[in-house]
Amino acid sequence: MQPRNGPWRPAAALAAGLAVLALSAIACSSSPTPTLSMRLVTPAGLDPRAASALDHVAIRVRETPPGAAAREVVVLEGDAATDFALDFALYSTASRLDVGVDFTGPAAHLLGAAPPFVPDETDGVVDVLVGAPASCALRAGVTLPAPRSGAHVARLGSYALLVGGAPLGSAEAGRVELIDMLGARPTISDALLVGGASFDASKADVVALSSRAALVLARDRDEALRYDLDAAASARSSAVLVHAGARAGTLVARATSGAAIVGGADPTGAPITDITWVSFDGRTTHGTLAVARRAPAVLALDDGTLLVAGGAERAGAPLLERIAEAAASVPLASTDDDGIRRGASLVSVPSSGGALLLGGLDAGGAPRTDARIFDACPGACTLVEDAELAAPMADATLAAAPGGGALLFGGRDPSGAPTDAQWLVTLAATAPRLVLSRRLPLAAPRASAAALVLPSGVVWLLSGADASGPRDDVDICFPDALALP
Repeated sequence: MQPRNGPWRPAAALAAGLAVLALSAIACSSSPTPTLSMRLVTPAGLDPRAASALDHVAIRVRETPPGAAAREVVVLEGDAATDFALDFALYSTASRLDVGVDFTGPAAHLLGAAPPFVPDETDGVVDVLVGAPASCALRAGVTLPAPRSGAHVARLGSYALLVGGAPLGSAEAGRVELIDMLGARPTISDALLVGGASFDASKADVVALSSRAALVLARDRDEALRYDLDAAASARSSAVLVHAGARAGTLVARATSGAAIVGGADPTGAPITDITWVSFDGRTTHGTLAVARRAPAVLALDDGTLLVAGGAERAGAPLLERIAEAAASVPLASTDDDGIRRGASLVSVPSSGGALLLGGLDAGGAPRTDARIFDACPGACTLVEDAELAAPMADATLAAAPGGGALLFGGRDPSGAPTDAQWLVTLAATAPRLVLSRRLPLAAPRASAAALVLPSGVVWLLSGADASGPRDDVDICFPDALALP
C-alpha cells in the first residue's frame, strides 16, 4: 500500500452535475500529470444547490508555496447555478492549497472547505464538503473496516490516521486506519509491524510528526513507534525508544516539528520528571520537568516550547511550567493546590491573552467538570478564576478550536447514556469570563470519539460509542465561519 489520492474518478457523479470546479494540474516533466476535479457536496453526497434557496457562491483558494508566505486568497464569485473553471496553471504543483466556499441565499447559508492538499500528490476528485454553519451530519460513503471506541486521530496531509480503540488482541488492534478526507473513498487499513511482529495498539495515542509521518505511543506499556506513509510496507513502522513510565505520560505534537512525551509514572505508580523529545527523523533527546507529573496537560507553543500544567500530585508544586528542548524548565507562579488532575487539556485563547485548563480526572478517577482560567499566558499564566463547565464531561471528546478555546463533543450524561451534545468553551475579556455556547447537536450520540479539527474549522468526528456499542461512522461538523489559515 502506498497511500495517495487516486485513481478514483467517479465520472457518473460528475456528469450528475455535482462538479463545480474543474482543475487541470501541471506537474514536473519527470512525473505523470495528476488529473483533478473538485465538487461541492454535502456530507450525504448531494449537490447543495439542489436542496436550498441559494443564489450566490464565493469560492476561495489560497496557495502556500514551499518556503514562502501564503499568497493572497483568490475569490471567485457568481450565481450559485454557475459552474466554475479554475486554471490550475496559476499555481505551483508543489504548493499546499486551501479551498473554502460560501453559499448564500434569501433563506439559507452554507459553507464548507476541503482539507489542505498538495496538487502533485493528489489525483482524482476532491470533495469540498458543504453544510449549514454550526451543524453536523454523517459522512456518506466513509466507514471504518471495524467499529472503534476510544481511538485517537492525527492528520497526515489529507489523511486522517486513526489508531487504537479496538479490542485487545484483535486483528484490528494491530492495524491503523487511513481515511482519505478529500473524497468518499474506501478507508485503507494498514498493519503495524515492528521487526516482523504485530504492534498491538488497542490502547494508543498518536500525533503527527509531519504531513507524512506520525508517532504512535502505546498507553498500556512503554513502547512507541514511528509510522511513515512514504516507506515500503515492511518499513512503515519503526520502533522509537522512550523513557520508562511513558504509558502514563502525555503525548503532544511540537509546533516546530516532532513530538514530546511528557511525564509519566514509575513501576510503583509515582509520577516522574522525564521528557522525551522526538524529532521528525525519530531521534530522541531527554529533558527533565521541574516537578514529577503524571498525565499532565501539555500545550505546544509556536516557539517550540511546551507549557505543562497539572498532574504534580504534590502540595505546593507549581501548577504550570514552561520548557524548551535544550533548556531548563521555568516554573510559573501559580501553585497546584486544587488536588489531583490527570489527563486534563490545556488550550490557549489568543483573543483574550489567556488559557484554559479543563477536563481530566480527580483522585478517585471521576471526570472533573471545572475549568481554571489564566491570563498573560504563556509568559506568566496568572490564575484569575475557577469556573464550573456545567456540561457532561465523562467520555467527552475535547479538541482545541482553531480560534482559541476548546470544543467539547458528545460524552455521557449522568445515567451513562451517550449524548449528542456539542459545546464551544472560550473566554470573554471581562467577567463572567467563561463562555459556554451550546451548538446544534451531533448527527448521532457518541462518547469516546476521536476529533480532528481542520485548519478551516471543519471537524471530523470518528468512531466512538453509542448505546449499542462502538461505531464505525464519521460525523462532519461545520463551524460558524470558515478560516483559511
